[in-house]
Amino acid sequence: MLMDDVVAQARRSTSDGDARRLAELFDLYTLEMYFGIPNAELGAMIAGIPDDELRRHPRALLAAVTFTARDAGEKLPARTLRTTPWAGDEPELWKRFAAAWRQRRIGDVVTAHQEMQDLVAAIPTVTMPLDRSNGSWALILGQAGLSAALAGEFQEALTFFERALLIPPAGGMHFLVRGSHLRAALVHAMCGDRAVARLHQEQAASVLRSSSWIEEQLDAERDLVAALLAGPADVSAAFDTVLALSFQNTGETWPFYIDALSRLGTMSRRSDEARERIQLLRSTGLGGFAGVGFAGSVFGQTMALDALYQDDTAQAGLELDTTDRTHWRSRILEGLLTLVDGTDPQRAIRIAEGIADQTSGLRQAENRRLGLLGFAQFQSGDEAAAVETLSAFAGGFPPEIAAVLDALAPRLAALAAELVAGWPAAAAGESDPLDAPALRQSELRVLEELAQGKKRAAIAEALFISENTVKTHQRALYRKLDVSGATQAVREARRRGIL
Repeated sequence: MLMDDVVAQARRSTSDGDARRLAELFDLYTLEMYFGIPNAELGAMIAGIPDDELRRHPRALLAAVTFTARDAGEKLPARTLRTTPWAGDEPELWKRFAAAWRQRRIGDVVTAHQEMQDLVAAIPTVTMPLDRSNGSWALILGQAGLSAALAGEFQEALTFFERALLIPPAGGMHFLVRGSHLRAALVHAMCGDRAVARLHQEQAASVLRSSSWIEEQLDAERDLVAALLAGPADVSAAFDTVLALSFQNTGETWPFYIDALSRLGTMSRRSDEARERIQLLRSTGLGGFAGVGFAGSVFGQTMALDALYQDDTAQAGLELDTTDRTHWRSRILEGLLTLVDGTDPQRAIRIAEGIADQTSGLRQAENRRLGLLGFAQFQSGDEAAAVETLSAFAGGFPPEIAAVLDALAPRLAALAAELVAGWPAAAAGESDPLDAPALRQSELRVLEELAQGKKRAAIAEALFISENTVKTHQRALYRKLDVSGATQAVREARRRGIL
C-alpha cells in the first residue's frame, strides 16, 4: 500500500476511534506511518491506543517506544506475529533497532553505531529487483550509515549508504533514497571525494519528491551539501546560506552544519561570525556525549582550530581535551597545535604518518593529513620535502586546506604559491606591504585595542561604543586587511607598517 493511502486510513481510524485498526496499521506499515504523519500527530495517535492493544502488535509497540516518549512497556510476545515479510522479521530485531535509535537520540552515537552494525548483518548483501522488506532494509542501512557518520566512522558510513541505494524504493518512500544520497554527499563533501559528492547531489535532485514531513529536513541537508561544495568565489554566499539554516532544520546531521560553519567561515574570512554562531549553539547543550564520536567532538574540534587562528594554544589544548583524541580529525589538530606551539615538529610528522590508515579512502581527509605533514616538514627545516608533500594532493589542492595553512603558516603558503602547481591564488597573501589600506580613524582605534589583546567587550568599554559597533569595525578591518581574525589582523597591520 502506498504511504499516502496508509496515512489516509490511519486518520480515518483515529477519527472513528478504531484503536485496533490503528494498531494494525502501525504493525503492518510502520515506516509509512512514521514518515507519513508529522511527529505531533503521530504521538497523539499512539497515545490513543491502549497498552494491551499495543502489546498485541509488536511493531506498533516499538513505534510507541522508539518514536515517542511513551513508555508502553517493552516486553514483546515470544511468538513472531504475521507482519510484512522481510529477512529477520523477529520482534527481537525490531526491538534492537528501537534501542539503537534511542541511544543515538540521547547522544550515545558510538553505542548506536555498534548496535546498527549487528542489525545490518541480517540484511542480504545481494541486489534484488524488489524490496521484500517494504522499506525496512533501506531504512536500517540508511540509519546504520547515519549512526556510523555520527560516530566518526566515515568510510563505513559510505559503505552503508551505498548498500542502501542498491535497494529499490518501496511505494511512496523515495525519501529513503534521497536521504542516502544526500548523507553520502555530506560525508564526501566534508572529508571524502568532492566529485563523488556532486554525483550524489545530482542523484538526490532527480529523486521523486514524496509527501513525507522529512522532505523539509532533506531540503536543509541539500542546501548544506551545496554550501560545502561551493567554489572559492562563492564561499561567502555559501556561508550566508549556512547561517540562514538552523541546526533544527538539519536534524541529526547538525554536526555537519557545525563543521560547515567553521570551514566556510574560515574560507570567507568571516571567522568571527562562525565563532559566535558555534558558541551560541554549544551553549544550548547540543552535542550529546562529550568526546564520543564525531557528534561529541565537533564543537571541540572546530573551536580548537579557531583558537589556533587566534594564537591561543592553551585554549586550543583545552578544546582538544573535549574531543575523541584517537580520531584523525583530533589527531590532525593535535599536530597543528604542536607546530603552532613551535615545540616539536618531529612529533607532528609522527602524528601525520600514524593516521594514514584512518584517512585512507577519504580523499579530503588524506589531503588534510598531507597538509599537516608538509607543514611539519617545513617547520623542521626540510622545505624540499614540504613542497614535494604539498604537490602530492589527490584531485588538486583543496581551497579550505590552503586557507588553514595560509592562516597558520603564511611563509609556507607563500612558498607553496610559488612552487606548488594549482595552489589556490586566493590562499596566499599577495598584498604589497607598502599598499596600506585606507582605515578610518574608528577602525584604527579598534585595531590598536586588538593589538593590546583586548576582547570585544573590553574594546567597547574603552572606546565608549557598543559591542555591535566594535563588531562592525572589526569586519571592515578584516576585509581591508584580507584576514579572518584578530590575531591575523594585528600581524598583517604590523607587516604593512600600519601599527
